[in-house]
Amino acid sequence: MKRVISFGDSFVAGLGTDKSYEESQLGKHPDWNNWNDREKAKARNKVSKFRRENSFTKFFADNFNVPYKNNAEI
Repeated sequence: MKRVISFGDSFVAGLGTDKSYEESQLGKHPDWNNWNDREKAKARNKVSKFRRENSFTKFFADNFNVPYKNNAEI
């Protein structure tokens, strides 16, 4: 089976894919200061998933219609 596997930094991970969306879900979210650690972790996971699903690695793999694994770290 063919697949794309990537390793790298924040660019590869998808950081900044949509900066305004990312910020609206994290520190600039209106409820951010009222959330407990669990709610903040949930928001961070949501944004992390968004980044990976909109990363170059995914678009590259989609171009070849193969699965992908993005191991990049911010």
